[in-house]
Amino acid sequence: MILVLEDFARALNQLHGKALRPLMTQRPRHPELLEEVYRLVVKPWLDLILDIIRAGVHRGEVNSSAATLAIASVGPRLIISLHMEKGSVGRDDVEWIVEEVLKPVLRGGRAS
Repeated sequence: MILVLEDFARALNQLHGKALRPLMTQRPRHPELLEEVYRLVVKPWLDLILDIIRAGVHRGEVNSSAATLAIASVGPRLIISLHMEKGSVGRDDVEWIVEEVLKPVLRGGRAS
């Protein structure tokens, strides 16, 4: 998970990823452009993360209720937020997200 989220953070520094930041602030004016960038940049990562979560469920390491697109999107959303705030996201940031946010959520599932 750390490697995938690190790659996602690096992708935000690529051309398509860099396009995401200004589009997010201009969403009301250009929703179709944001949707296209989301489809090309974010959605493939979400699908990969969801596959990783499902593999964890299969191995008994992840609560089955955590295998949702909403939970798969937590890491990328935090990375996008940090990227917008700091301009970049490093390995320490990614490790914190995985250890302090994702592992508890994945092991415990959803709060009731």
